Amino acid sequence: MELSEYQQKIIHWLLNGKGNGCCNAVAGSGKSTTLKLVAQALKESGVSPAEIKIIVFGKANSQDLITKFGLIWKNSICTLHSAGYTLIKKELDIKNPRNAIVNRDKYKKIGQELELINYRAGGRTFRGKLKENRVLAHDSDFVKLVHLIRLTNQEPTVGNIENLCFHFEIEDVFKHDVLASSIEKVLDLGEEMAIDRKIFDYTDQVWLPVKWNVAQSSWFKPYKFVLIDECQDLNATQLELASMLAGKTGRMLFVGDPRQAIMGFAGADSDSYYNIVRRTKAIELPLSLCYRCPKTHIRLVNKIYPDIPIKATANAKEGTIEQIIEDDLDKYLKPHDLILSRKTNPLVSTCIRLLAKGVSAKIKGKDIGKIIQQELEAIASLGGFEYKRFNDFFEMYKQAKIARLEQMDNSEQIIENLKDRLSALHTIYTARPEANSIEALLKSIDDLFSDEEALVVLSTCHRAKGLEAERVFILNPGDMPMTWENQLEWQEDQEHNLLYVALTRSKDALFIIGEAEWFDASEDTSEELKLITSSETSEDTSEELKLITSSETSEDTSEELKLITSSETSEDTSEEDCRFPFLLDPPEVRSYIAYKIHLKIRELRADQKRSLRETLERRRRNR
Repeated sequence: MELSEYQQKIIHWLLNGKGNGCCNAVAGSGKSTTLKLVAQALKESGVSPAEIKIIVFGKANSQDLITKFGLIWKNSICTLHSAGYTLIKKELDIKNPRNAIVNRDKYKKIGQELELINYRAGGRTFRGKLKENRVLAHDSDFVKLVHLIRLTNQEPTVGNIENLCFHFEIEDVFKHDVLASSIEKVLDLGEEMAIDRKIFDYTDQVWLPVKWNVAQSSWFKPYKFVLIDECQDLNATQLELASMLAGKTGRMLFVGDPRQAIMGFAGADSDSYYNIVRRTKAIELPLSLCYRCPKTHIRLVNKIYPDIPIKATANAKEGTIEQIIEDDLDKYLKPHDLILSRKTNPLVSTCIRLLAKGVSAKIKGKDIGKIIQQELEAIASLGGFEYKRFNDFFEMYKQAKIARLEQMDNSEQIIENLKDRLSALHTIYTARPEANSIEALLKSIDDLFSDEEALVVLSTCHRAKGLEAERVFILNPGDMPMTWENQLEWQEDQEHNLLYVALTRSKDALFIIGEAEWFDASEDTSEELKLITSSETSEDTSEELKLITSSETSEDTSEELKLITSSETSEDTSEEDCRFPFLLDPPEVRSYIAYKIHLKIRELRADQKRSLRETLERRRRNR
């Protein structure tokens, strides 16, 4: 296999350099292939596979990588949960795996034993203290917070619980102080249960090694090299554990795409990639060739996000991008197509319509269905509920919940997501007139949401990461990137990342269903981007670019021109935007800077643009 220039530089750094590295790998860049090449190079240089730990997300990915790498790497490749569990067993001297128990409901059962959440006794179900005392509305939120406080590597203080509830949209918590003390008690009992009875849940497997700081134990031996895939999705506790595996002497190579960090809502650190770079003092190593997407799709991404260093391969197909109307979707669909949407409700409407026409279709994400079912059960629990009056109780629940959320600071995204879930629920209710009970409606939701295969798969953009298809359809493209009042910086970043993920799933044809500000079917996306790669750009005869690059311009006293052409501005631009200058020849660097300055001109206010044009015209007259 012929290595790309990026792969060659990564391997050269690993074999000859020092310290840690962070590989900025764009979508479809062959991350697992690069990890394999790196591992092979280390082995050929004399490093034993036993001295290398390769971390991936998910047991299935671990098995796939072992198949790809070969059985010699079987003990080197694992998930962070597996690596952490191995450390726990050594710390507690558990020699026989049968002496340890993994129970995913461990902390739920502790909560039930303490009568904090609903529990059964004598054949009856009793209401837990937390709901009885109006601490929270849903027992599942208690279990979720016990999970999140460990994943974020925090103590269960009142402030931390409040922040977690806000960040992860846990809406129905009313007494954070009582909840914090309850979680602290449950965590203490959970730790005792791990030590005394050797019972763990999956989050314990990454949390306890960090909490116990097992790297200080006499038996601990760090790895020489630790390679971590999908690092942009690491949460705080996982990052601590990954760093622990390398100890003080090992070297780490993190591989990930900061622009695919979209799981901040689910426990991941939304700024994980850059936190890793800062914390580990890692050198950034680009992996910029996309082997998945055709050239037209890459040009569109380059146009929308010129700061993303993604490139098509030289032999990539041209591909197509077509804008269609939603009414024509059925005419275009073929087996194995992938339909994406930022919101859930458009997927529900489309899936129901396809099923009615006999098309095998499923919405990916069984847990999304569970969340919608939770809203349905909350509506059904309202006093005096009758199914025949579903619409009345639905509106009552919706208005009451929105009114309460509006009292919170920065609740716009939470409200928007609530509306999306409730719209999806009402769409299902409307489409199932034969359902005459909550149980029947719950089953209808189960039938729609599944992680099983179907001829046509529908997915939210959050669920689409890691997916690919020959043909991809984007529903309601105008929903991306979503914006709202008081949007936080990490939320804005993730909204743009979701669009990037959606645009980089297709291997051939991309269909935009409807209008979007970021796409104009009449434009040739290749024209503006010639500025980045064409050597002609540096010799551009455009008056505006001459104005930017000429020495005469740099001495101009106009404030507007100083803003664009001052040496300070050009230095900032080259450092911030040309992130990998060592891979570019000087003319290409100058071309890239010129392009960024060109974008700066386009962003100036109308009066500044007018001033520039007047300056140009004055100079022409004076020649």
